Amino acid sequence: MRYKDGNGAIKHLEMVANESRPYTGERALALALLKDGLRAFQENIDAPNSAAYLEAEGWIWGDGNTIVSFNGVCTLLGFDANYLRRKLQEWRRSVVVRTKP
Repeated sequence: MRYKDGNGAIKHLEMVANESRPYTGERALALALLKDGLRAFQENIDAPNSAAYLEAEGWIWGDGNTIVSFNGVCTLLGFDANYLRRKLQEWRRSVVVRTKP
């Protein structure tokens, strides 16, 4: 079973990113990285040992501060990385609860 972006997080991020400042090459790339990481995390939630899920989880909860880290991407886009992590954690808990027999 694949879990789509049921809470509209990716669409919301695109809308906020579009409204806050015009895209530059860096911002467009940062948004693409963020979307890819969120999709990999959400679409592979049912395969928590898969390489795609583990890579996305490590990226999201990593503490790096480079321009391509989750923190760096969020900073560049004007998002609160810790807020997004909390929302993803809430989403993950809700999915795990729904899928338990």
